[in-house]
Amino acid sequence: MEPGETAGLKGGLFSKEGILCGRAGEELAERTLTFIGEHSEDAGSPAGILLFASLEGGTASALSGLLLTRIRAQFPFMPVMVAGVLPLSGISQVVTAPWHLALAMQAIRRHANMAVLFSNDLL
Repeated sequence: MEPGETAGLKGGLFSKEGILCGRAGEELAERTLTFIGEHSEDAGSPAGILLFASLEGGTASALSGLLLTRIRAQFPFMPVMVAGVLPLSGISQVVTAPWHLALAMQAIRRHANMAVLFSNDLL
């Protein structure tokens, strides 16, 4: 999420340290993996990882696929569940949307133990 979008989340149900903000890319993926590693050590024996993913087709869906692939590589025996929101039906404004969605869905199919996908049209 962009930093401005998380202002309402911090201090409520979520700790400030548990919300990572930044532009999608390798740096944010690395910070996320470091965060998961540190907190899984603190938890002792975590039951699994839950990844919330936007699959709209922009950079967030590309980041979701990258994160899922990297999580599986770093934590090969940890169960991973994905909760994803599928794009609205119709033509996307983002030229790369179909490609990013296809890559994200492929990563979910290969690396997630379970996926729950929601239709954005029905939410």
